[in-house]
Amino acid sequence: MGLKDFHKDKLWIEKTIDFYVECLDTGNIDGISGILEAAKDNLELELRIRQINEAYHEEEQITPIPPTE
Repeated sequence: MGLKDFHKDKLWIEKTIDFYVECLDTGNIDGISGILEAAKDNLELELRIRQINEAYHEEEQITPIPPTE
């Protein structure tokens, strides 16, 4: 991956995370589902989503659901 592709990927992740947060705030289940599907193939996106989810859980004092394996 070249430097240009690296920055393009980073920009895509940032925009996707912004959209994910918007989807959470508005209850857009289809948007959330699509982003989670994309995260299956992108470790960095998956990690960022986990961070967002943890922050939401802390803010709302929600006990996180443990991942299933």
